[in-house]
Amino acid sequence: MNGIQSLIAALGISLFATATAAGSFEATSADKDLQALVTRWAQSEGKKIVWEATGNAAIKDAEALNSSAQMRKATTFAQALQRLNMSLEAARVDTALVACVFNDAIVIRTIDQPPCGSPL
Repeated sequence: MNGIQSLIAALGISLFATATAAGSFEATSADKDLQALVTRWAQSEGKKIVWEATGNAAIKDAEALNSSAQMRKATTFAQALQRLNMSLEAARVDTALVACVFNDAIVIRTIDQPPCGSPL
């Protein structure tokens, strides 16, 4: 388990949401981790996801995430990712997710990785 996963597990934080309908980004009990969440969001945008982020985190309480991050207010992938990152920051997780958006894919990295367009 990496540092982020350890912290999240220690705090008992659930960090995953999913696109339940076009333009609606909410967590559900079917969402098991961040990668699955962000993959659903990308699919709602008609794109595939390439997960290059270091690590992943399980989601334990989808409704708590919806409430604390106010996920129901997110109407775009960018807004949903911003709200997820605010939730990570509130949980004192230092590494936020970055979305590198291309024509046919969205590459997910952490902020401490090389910027979009640079090799890992």
